[in-house]
Amino acid sequence: MRRRGVYHPNDMMTSLESRSTSFSASRAAAPLVVAAVVIVTFVGAGLARSATPPRPPFRPAPFPETTDLFTLPKNPPELGRPFWARDVDEAFQRSESTGRPLFLLFQEIPGCATCVSFGETVLSHPGIADTIEREFVPVVVRTNEPGPEREILERFEEPAWNNPVVRFLDANGRDLVARKDDVWTTGEIAERMVAALEAAGRPVPESLRLFAAELDVGRLRRAAFATSQAEDGEAALGSAPGVVSARAGRAEGRDAVEVVYNSSLTSEGELSQIAASRGYDRVAAAGIVAHDVCERERSLSTSPLRVLPLTPAQAVRVNAAIDAGEDPAPWLTARQAELAREVTTYALARPEAIADLERPADPAALGAYEKRLLARLVQERRKNEPAGN
Repeated sequence: MRRRGVYHPNDMMTSLESRSTSFSASRAAAPLVVAAVVIVTFVGAGLARSATPPRPPFRPAPFPETTDLFTLPKNPPELGRPFWARDVDEAFQRSESTGRPLFLLFQEIPGCATCVSFGETVLSHPGIADTIEREFVPVVVRTNEPGPEREILERFEEPAWNNPVVRFLDANGRDLVARKDDVWTTGEIAERMVAALEAAGRPVPESLRLFAAELDVGRLRRAAFATSQAEDGEAALGSAPGVVSARAGRAEGRDAVEVVYNSSLTSEGELSQIAASRGYDRVAAAGIVAHDVCERERSLSTSPLRVLPLTPAQAVRVNAAIDAGEDPAPWLTARQAELAREVTTYALARPEAIADLERPADPAALGAYEKRLLARLVQERRKNEPAGN
């Protein structure tokens, strides 16, 4: 009999199989895109960056399906983590054959502080980058280059030497959401990605909706409820609609859970009804003292999935799913689902391989953590390779 809160690795492997198989299959089946190597040489003191080491040349990348799980692009900072195509017309053909909209980025490379910040924050968010690669056709046009790229700017009526602009287009070049300047936060981009997929009639991954909800800081509200056992309440309320955070703790001398929710998706009254149905009482959120990290996310903390580069909202949802004996895969990106299979394999065969990995609490640190996780998995794979390979 399945007990709540107990992780079943074999069940997890099965539940994640369907989520990641299509991702793997599409990579294997996709044609290899051969692109001309374009070496970008920056000449003149006006473009030089004396405070930073020499930057690698920006080369065209294949579409992401032709790469393996452990390969990350060597992008300049303005481009963040996704693999980017460079041929706009080929990207439109790709959009027509797959049904996926274009994620068309107009960007200075090398760029100003705003351009660099956009790449290092929005485009380096692992979940957003995964979704750009999986649900869109990502293509970049440099706004500070003459020649063919300047012609593309004129074609789309985009200014040269501009701050970052992202256009979401269908295969016919139609804007799926209205063009907008000054959209440079992760939350705004996530929201527009959701709107673009909906306008294209494409399914919107639950993980993307979750990113948009937790990053919509202007609509986030707090509430707290006293529970019979904080860890139970953390999992129960963590699965409620609109909840992006649930932290076990103490309030007014009782076990309690602090909840952060998106007010556009649920209300304080609706959460109170859910809490009351479980016998939880409302308490003052200001008085709650959160438990130490090691005492929170009880079910996730004993699962191999704890080492995935999850955002706080994802961690809450995955913890709640595991606690209820449900499939956590809907809350993962396709890439995370494949990573989940890898870490589960090593957790079963050699638990010490991932024992010292700890997911950072700060979402801004997830990109660097993802690289560390991938390096560890590559290291483990090499250890398991037959001698002489």
